[in-house]
Amino acid sequence: MDNCWLSPEGEVIPCENHDKKAWDLIEERYGVHRSEVKDPSIFLGEKRWMAYHNRPWQVEWWSYYYSKGPTQAQVDRIYELTGDVVELGKE
Repeated sequence: MDNCWLSPEGEVIPCENHDKKAWDLIEERYGVHRSEVKDPSIFLGEKRWMAYHNRPWQVEWWSYYYSKGPTQAQVDRIYELTGDVVELGKE
């Protein structure tokens, strides 16, 4: 599986560069200009987005959130895509 972002609704957004795509998603989906955001991955993480990293040193789902885990839609999609079982987060 290739690198991607996974929305809280379970939508898969392919990307080659997570940071570049994060900036695009923030502007397109949230209407927030990059000058208003310190770190795009943390911004998306606070909105419960997750990233899939497929690198020589790291192949895993990564979350940038601090208090809530994945949504049910993300849990279902992750299992469909990779067979990984992740724990449902707090709502």
